[in-house]
Amino acid sequence: AEFFEGVAPEFVSHLRQGRDDLARLRERADFAFAVSPYNQRELEAIGYGNVQHVPLVVDVHRLRSATPDDSFLAGLGLEGPLVLYVGQVLPHKRPDLLLSLYHVLSTYRVPEASLVVAGAGRLLGYRLAIARYAKQLNLYRCSLPGWVNDAQLAALYANASVFVTCSEHEGFCVPLLEAMAWEVPVVARRFAAIPETLGAGGLLLEPDDGPFVLAEAVDAVLEDAPTRRAMVAAGRE
Repeated sequence: AEFFEGVAPEFVSHLRQGRDDLARLRERADFAFAVSPYNQRELEAIGYGNVQHVPLVVDVHRLRSATPDDSFLAGLGLEGPLVLYVGQVLPHKRPDLLLSLYHVLSTYRVPEASLVVAGAGRLLGYRLAIARYAKQLNLYRCSLPGWVNDAQLAALYANASVFVTCSEHEGFCVPLLEAMAWEVPVVARRFAAIPETLGAGGLLLEPDDGPFVLAEAVDAVLEDAPTRRAMVAAGRE
């Protein structure tokens, strides 16, 4: 709930009510499933017993079999190395930090790089604020297309040079697996379930690393061929 303070007060109340309801249900549950060890630990911390980790089944081959919509990508009018984020545009995903790191990257490191932030913005006010922030930073090689279908998503993954997420709360994070399946190097930060989902398949930075460190990491992935090959191989494995 703390991520939404000052952004969506009514949503904060719903999240808090959901947490309270979850705690009350523990006495009625004989067992519980969690899709990640992180979620398992959260359930156990509020008193659930007999919590089993059942990994989320993700059919990455379904997305790989989609025919990429190259016309969608061409319509974005972007050139150069493509930095990609896929996920909801919500406060806990930290799209503001993603835009900041791209600002540093395109200003000081890789001026020809482009950024695509693909995902639904379920809170209109927040989505508009992120769009305004991108405009204020003069990120003319940045695109926020919103929700995309499988063909459009396949085109993005097929052409991405690096996948980056600045998210600070994930129960699993499916896009990490999608990126690795498309052999796209991943840069992320050590939050929630991200380390256990990513494993050795990407470059994992520390929680307090800011836009300059993130930009340096992305630059290293883009410019260092051996690093890219090692990350792609680890992601495939």
